[in-house]
Amino acid sequence: MTQRFYHGSQKHFPNGLTLAPQPDGYVNGGDDAGFEQLVESRRPADKTSRSLSVFLVTDPDLIDAAGGYNDAVYVVNPQSTPEESDLAWYSEAFCEMDKQPHSMDRVMECIDKYWLGEPFPVVERRCPEFRVTSATVLELAELNVDFNDLEQPPAPPSDYSRWPDLLPDAQAIAEYISSQTPYEICEEQIEEQYFGSCAKLQWITLSSISLENQDNHEIDPARQAKCDKRSVRTMPPFLVEDGVMQDGHHRIRTLLSKGVTHHWAYVVEEAPEPELASPSSSRWDKLYDMGGPGR
Repeated sequence: MTQRFYHGSQKHFPNGLTLAPQPDGYVNGGDDAGFEQLVESRRPADKTSRSLSVFLVTDPDLIDAAGGYNDAVYVVNPQSTPEESDLAWYSEAFCEMDKQPHSMDRVMECIDKYWLGEPFPVVERRCPEFRVTSATVLELAELNVDFNDLEQPPAPPSDYSRWPDLLPDAQAIAEYISSQTPYEICEEQIEEQYFGSCAKLQWITLSSISLENQDNHEIDPARQAKCDKRSVRTMPPFLVEDGVMQDGHHRIRTLLSKGVTHHWAYVVEEAPEPELASPSSSRWDKLYDMGGPGR
């Protein structure tokens, strides 16, 4: 039987929405920021940072204990391999830090066992949580408040049919990126980067997009000024992968400066199997006369 994963929220999420890490979530600020930094400092290199994670459980009854909201509970499909940790170790480390005096050796031991995914020895206190880079909403499993009390996302514009619902392959993704930049770019390199991928148009929350790679996208004042004059309603979609902005940094700066909370984005995901099974030749082989299979 396939394992079911759940995510709780105070918000209404439509089916098909991609959940991404929240830059304003509790792990990125608040009174516990110092403790989170300590936990992060002990994170093994092969584990996903809590600040870049969407948190899931396999038992909806544990959502509250795991620090989530159970106003609305959704069944979700993880978009990366779930990493399991027992949150009881996190709580144990936090409580130890509050003791006077406290043992830093014990704190570090608990944090390390959290990252290793070791079950807590007291069965009744176990609280397994799962970290993923993103997850897709499949259905609403439980509604524990009146539907109208959920935070509702702004409705998408009804006249947004100028953009296709799907960029079906790497070539389409490369051509879209090329169409949105005034600079000369290497479409071949972009196709290689997104080989085996497609991108679906989704109405997403801007706060869910991480700008962690924006150092590679410095502000061009002239381009930013031009972007700032564009209509919000006709602003082209961004390109987002694993919750991280890939293309559209000037556009999102404009929207955020105008107080916009939601916009369209092409969300990159794995393409259907046929593309991955296709012959190795490409349009670039023909362009460079490199030939394909059999040459």
